Amino acid sequence: MSINIAQINLNPLQTKKTWAGAGQCDITKGVEVGRVTLFYSAGVATVTYQITNGDYALTETHLYIGNDMYPLQQRGQNTVPTVAPGQYPFQNGNLDKVLTDSYTVDSLSGHIYIIAHGVVCEINQVD
Repeated sequence: MSINIAQINLNPLQTKKTWAGAGQCDITKGVEVGRVTLFYSAGVATVTYQITNGDYALTETHLYIGNDMYPLQQRGQNTVPTVAPGQYPFQNGNLDKVLTDSYTVDSLSGHIYIIAHGVVCEINQVD
């Protein structure tokens, strides 16, 4: 998901639906499980993951937010873009089946991009 500065200037609050099992970003293959909300103002962004489908809960979240469209990683002597959630700078990897998670990121400016990824499990899933 990317949010451009024109959208943010008109509405600093953005909400996007989140899906589980939507391989290749094909939501017809997935189940809507919640939403991610971004509030961006005066260089500070707050991103909140919220599960609204009572059959699911969060076990991990990964967040990239910055001025480049994608986060960058070092590959040999080259710096290349990546969409691998494990490379995102903000991560909560040991959530205990929670329904919300939140990040506040400051020192931002201008046009920003956000990639929000979460791992969910079914609440009634047998471990």
